[in-house]
Amino acid sequence: MAAQLKEIVDRLNAEPFNLDLSLVGFDEKDPFELMEILKKVLTFLDPKHDVDVREEKPDATYQRISEFLHILGYQCSFDIEFQQGLMSGDKNTIHPILYWLLNNLEALRKRAYLAKFCMNLEVPEEFLREEQVAEVYRSYKELQSQFKATHSHVEQERQGRMNPSDLQREVQQLDAEREQLAQKIQLLKAKTERDEGFAQLLQVTSMLRKEQEEEARLAEKLQEQKYQPGAENGKSPLRKWTSQY
Repeated sequence: MAAQLKEIVDRLNAEPFNLDLSLVGFDEKDPFELMEILKKVLTFLDPKHDVDVREEKPDATYQRISEFLHILGYQCSFDIEFQQGLMSGDKNTIHPILYWLLNNLEALRKRAYLAKFCMNLEVPEEFLREEQVAEVYRSYKELQSQFKATHSHVEQERQGRMNPSDLQREVQQLDAEREQLAQKIQLLKAKTERDEGFAQLLQVTSMLRKEQEEEARLAEKLQEQKYQPGAENGKSPLRKWTSQY
């Protein structure tokens, strides 16, 4: 139990709650304070829980929280003992809830978001016999399917992207390599600036590179002309142009 309490306190002191609690201080929280802490965690998962429990009827509080816990998949009996413990802010009920929520925070936040759109709306069979109700229900199911497909696609896209921290490390590595290359270039310039033969070689190399680029451009142009009308039987406009030289 002590290990559970420490885990709860550690997670409440971390992002996104930052409650600055001590182990003893948390264990001594009164029922109302415990319910306020539970409210903070539930509100992080779904903003609809940001309510003043002092102005909410105990039955409504239990209904709201228990339904949400059931949707999230919290395993308990939800019997009268659990109901009384939750409504009274009993730590033997609240502590296990907090422990489970805080240990699955991000996954539960995603589940809470999806539940708004993916939970099946049960409509009595006799209502579906009415054409208008049946049509609205069909539209609802179609939109639900579209949402699931779109969400799945977005998740795949997110997983395919590189992590921002990985991108930052790669950028830093490229910056370091660029700096090293710049230093090597400066050293090479310093060694060769007095060498007359090097300047001549650099000029010839530059001319050769330009000639290679021009040759590649003409080859590409010739390839394009082969697929133009009139290029068959030696009637290519490029061939006609080049034959004059």
